[in-house]
Amino acid sequence: MTAKVFLTLLSFLFAGNVNSAEGQGGMPQLNPESFSSQLFWLFVFFLLLFLFLHYFFIPKIQKIKSKRDKTVEDFIIETKKINDSVEKIIKQINNELNEAKESYDKQVKLAYEKNKSIFDKKINELNASYEEKKNKLEDELLVSKDKVIKNISKISLPLSDQLFEKIVGEKSLGKIEDFKKIVGEKNV
Repeated sequence: MTAKVFLTLLSFLFAGNVNSAEGQGGMPQLNPESFSSQLFWLFVFFLLLFLFLHYFFIPKIQKIKSKRDKTVEDFIIETKKINDSVEKIIKQINNELNEAKESYDKQVKLAYEKNKSIFDKKINELNASYEEKKNKLEDELLVSKDKVIKNISKISLPLSDQLFEKIVGEKSLGKIEDFKKIVGEKNV
């Protein structure tokens, strides 16, 4: 509003000078008689402009700048606080994560050792069972071997008779004495 009043005053003041200069003819700005009045109004206009800027616009700009600086400073302080709290939270999360990893590693190690001992126990039981079965089978094989050696003549004589009959086509009965001669007395 102050600006409107100021502009209105200036237009009335200049309007009077322009009308008087028009009556003389030519360009009034270049007329040396009007230099003093132009210099006066130039001085008045720049003085008013300076005062208006100095006491009206510059204080407002300084006020806005100081508010802006204060706001920026407050935001910087708040940002630092937030960054500090974020760093604390990150440290806390890292500590908890490390503790969880250590706990997990301990539990895995305990489970591994427990399962390994169970596995070793089962392996030992299986080895013992297989060893027992192996020994039993060896004993059975020895008994079967002795039985076969004792009865080899009874088994092989009828078998040799059947083979001879199929190959040659004649029936023949083998004798145990002949078999003992061929094989040897020790093995029969």
